[in-house]
Amino acid sequence: MVSVYPQRAWEALQAIGCSIQAPRARNPAAAGPETQTTFKKLAATLAEEEARHPGRPVALFCTDEHRVDLKPITRRVWPPRGRRPIEPGRHRYEWLYVTAFAAPASGERHWYVGNGVSKPLSGPSGAVRP
Repeated sequence: MVSVYPQRAWEALQAIGCSIQAPRARNPAAAGPETQTTFKKLAATLAEEEARHPGRPVALFCTDEHRVDLKPITRRVWPPRGRRPIEPGRHRYEWLYVTAFAAPASGERHWYVGNGVSKPLSGPSGAVRP
């Protein structure tokens, strides 16, 4: 049986051009090669919309939302003096949502902070206007 000391293995890996690196984290739900064709069709879709609405400006915006400021909702209870209050029930939370709209071509950005995500706001009509 052959044993290799860790120090020698390190030197051998360096000799063949390897270096120690941390792998880049990749979201398993990120777009793979099969879904990247959607992004390639984006320019054609934008040109189609411009042709459909001549004389009107057509802008491309991307959007993302993020939940911030987790606030637990608790109600007041009245326990006897000297006893710790116990609140039965399920946990409820209030969130604040930060929704950002960005125009990749111009760098124009709009922010919306609200207590929910609205479908008409983020829909194709793009209710957020400068």
